[in-house]
Amino acid sequence: MFVDTHAHLDFPEFEKDVNEVVERALASGVTAIVNIGTSVESSRKVIEISREFDCCWAAVGIHPHDAKDVSDSAMEALRELGKDKKVVAVGEVGLDFYRNLSPREIQEAAFRRFLDLAEELDKPVIIHSRDASRQTLQILEGRGKPLRGVMHCFSSSPEVAKRCFGLGLLVSCAGQITFSNADTLRTKFRQIPYQNVMLETDCPFLAPQKWRGERSEPAYIPEIAQEFSRLYSVPLEEIARVTTENAKKLFGI
Repeated sequence: MFVDTHAHLDFPEFEKDVNEVVERALASGVTAIVNIGTSVESSRKVIEISREFDCCWAAVGIHPHDAKDVSDSAMEALRELGKDKKVVAVGEVGLDFYRNLSPREIQEAAFRRFLDLAEELDKPVIIHSRDASRQTLQILEGRGKPLRGVMHCFSSSPEVAKRCFGLGLLVSCAGQITFSNADTLRTKFRQIPYQNVMLETDCPFLAPQKWRGERSEPAYIPEIAQEFSRLYSVPLEEIARVTTENAKKLFGI
């Protein structure tokens, strides 16, 4: 049994066959999928998907690329959406200083607002942090209180991971861990306890090496789990057990 903790089944890539995608996920042993909102409208769509499929859950948020759209009205809309019984987290929110599609100071202000919202709603936070580990940790540690959440698509150092664990966060990884040129990432994860890891696809992005360049989907989670099994030299069943328990505990599913 597996959980895909980060999917985007509301994206256009799944518009024509989302039913089949969910069926393949279930057939592969993926029993739960958390679909992640990236805007107010995306958040509405992932809630609709979660209502259509029992195995699907939702997170509401605005991606840091669009932090400039985090207005008072957008926050109020997400606050109301976040009260839905199938919403299990606030996200995807955070900082992206790689593309800088929103000004950095606006990203940081929006991130702080979303952390406040997660606390208000008593839900974990799904954090996007790219080329911004120092600033992300500065904001998180500056709150002076424990968190519940996950550093999505983690690729930073084991030292950063340790600080995240100290805050109460987990880390997750998608299909890039299987890439033939991902030796550096695999070396980092060998120094991170698998007991603090969850699995994700970030689909439609980052399909595992076997399907690299194609659309990813939740059914590929077992392939990612196999890589972690090899990485940590533990049985696949142990990776499935630990990562699933982590997801169930974090999201309450």
